[in-house]
Amino acid sequence: MKPEIAIIVAKAADNGIGCSDGLPWHMPEELKYFKQRTLGKPVIMGRKTFLSLGDGKVGKPLKGRANIVLTNNGFFQEDIHIKNSLDEGIELAIEIAKKDGQDEIMIIGGANIFKQAIKKADVIYLTQINHRDFPETNTFLPKEYFEGWKVVAQTNRSLHENKLNIDIECEFVELRKVN
Repeated sequence: MKPEIAIIVAKAADNGIGCSDGLPWHMPEELKYFKQRTLGKPVIMGRKTFLSLGDGKVGKPLKGRANIVLTNNGFFQEDIHIKNSLDEGIELAIEIAKKDGQDEIMIIGGANIFKQAIKKADVIYLTQINHRDFPETNTFLPKEYFEGWKVVAQTNRSLHENKLNIDIECEFVELRKVN
């Protein structure tokens, strides 16, 4: 059986998903959820997302996952797979997932990769962070990004956000394509 293509993304109420150096928020419980959902599965990301996992110049591969980085600018780093396109990345991720007995491959960002992947994805794992005032946010998904998807599971939780030192209501939502 072919592994499903899953997008995993957290977004603020204003559709913000990122800032120059990674995420505009720091929510340890949301990061635990991300790890739980992706561990053991191949993850596909763009070069900027990968570099944001490290110091901005050298990326830090996510442990326990095959890291596939999409770039066409000659970037190279050991311990990761480099592919030139999303289609090539998905092909390799499916191969790895089948070999490892995984039922999903994970698209983890950034915005440009999400925009390319939306038509190919089977499922979206969305963390809806019900707050909009994250001052560093400069990367957004279009509002229509989630049109044509149906909520099949949802859990609500209050999570602590460390940068602003507040608790924020969050929704962990599983979306499936509407046929």
